[in-house]
Amino acid sequence: MLHRKQNISHKQCSVFVIFIRLADYLIMNTLHILAVNSVTALLKYLTEQLKQTPLADEINSWNTEQKEKADTSDRKGTKVCGAQEEEEPLLPMFLTELILESPALFFQPSLDDFLEGTAEAVKRFQDTVFSVANLVPDSYFNAFTQPIINNKLEEKTCGEGPSLATMFDNDKHLQSIVQKIKETIQLAFDTANIYADTFETFCQYFKENESLNLDVLKEQDHGVPFFAEQLEKYHREHKDALAIKEKRNLGMLLVDASKLKAKLIPSPLRCLEAINDLLPTLAKKKMDAIISEAQDAQFKLEMVPTTTTEYVNSLIFLDDIQERV
Repeated sequence: MLHRKQNISHKQCSVFVIFIRLADYLIMNTLHILAVNSVTALLKYLTEQLKQTPLADEINSWNTEQKEKADTSDRKGTKVCGAQEEEEPLLPMFLTELILESPALFFQPSLDDFLEGTAEAVKRFQDTVFSVANLVPDSYFNAFTQPIINNKLEEKTCGEGPSLATMFDNDKHLQSIVQKIKETIQLAFDTANIYADTFETFCQYFKENESLNLDVLKEQDHGVPFFAEQLEKYHREHKDALAIKEKRNLGMLLVDASKLKAKLIPSPLRCLEAINDLLPTLAKKKMDAIISEAQDAQFKLEMVPTTTTEYVNSLIFLDDIQERV
């Protein structure tokens, strides 16, 4: 009779343990699906934003004079109504700054930073579901997993339940989704690098301006054509720097070039200031030379020639003066 009661108790506990294990598997499977769906939703949203990426030809035209003229005509023309009818693009999910540290441009945060960030987001999805513990190891169910029968504690044979971490590690589908997320972000930064390449001319003139020795420039003797060329060059550089759009929507990325713009604008202004300081000094030097030469010419012209040689020299001097004038 006692043995029969023990068997009945064992069977009843076994049924409860089977139910608890089944509940564990259902819960873990649901949590696994929830985490996978969250990662899938992230990939879907990033893919939708990637579809908003401008074409490379359009990006390459942004920092050209032709594009600026087109933008001006668009503001004055009739394309405004058409633009209002188009669907508004999705707001970029990520913000990155375009930074100039001579002699190179780089993004901050960088591609590696975003890859690490998305990996951390996926990890937190998993950590969230990991916080839900299995039912089998819970001490609340010890009465079924480790029953006391005839004052004897039975050995626990049902294990610890399913491992959600193992499910994630063996999920090839989830791993492929994570890989696609990385590839999507890589494509977004490939486009951002195309945009960064449009600033190559700006970086080049910035490098030249920063390496310009203004003290040596002031000591050199330059003609009017040199100053006309330099003034035109630096005014054009300053105008181009002012025309830089501080923020560009690249689909997934919003590129902020405000720090780059703020760094480029003073560069030609510094050179213009040096040229402007040099011009009055040079003008005074040239004027002093002209006055000195004019005084010498006046002295020679006031002299009355008395010999044939002096007449010849006077005529030659007049011819020289006429050519110089």
